[in-house]
Amino acid sequence: MAQLSDEDLKAILELHDRWLEEELAGNESHIINFCTDSVRWMPPGSPPLEGKHAIAQYLENNRVDLQEVSFTRTTVHGNDSIAYLTSDFSSRYSTQDSAEIHESTGTHLWILHKEAEVWRVAFVAWSSW
Repeated sequence: MAQLSDEDLKAILELHDRWLEEELAGNESHIINFCTDSVRWMPPGSPPLEGKHAIAQYLENNRVDLQEVSFTRTTVHGNDSIAYLTSDFSSRYSTQDSAEIHESTGTHLWILHKEAEVWRVAFVAWSSW
């Protein structure tokens, strides 16, 4: 297998940016389109979620209004068909139950698969400090 090309690295980082843009715009449900059909999420404090339907339900039941987010120490490694991305994040958001602004910092991990020349997110896990 070939190493991750500059073109693939650029595509993965652009996907990361588009995901964030959708979240900031309040379009959390759109991020499912960036995932594989068999995607798995491991949110902190919750059981693992498998498949787009389960994730859509999770997003609907855990709505947040993301005010801002920043990423540091983003790294991507992989080859021509599978890659992983890690990044530290800091975010400010309010929940559907309260207008109070919350802050969260942590790390997230993505595992991506390249399907028909398009990178898709197959696995997401994050932690908060």
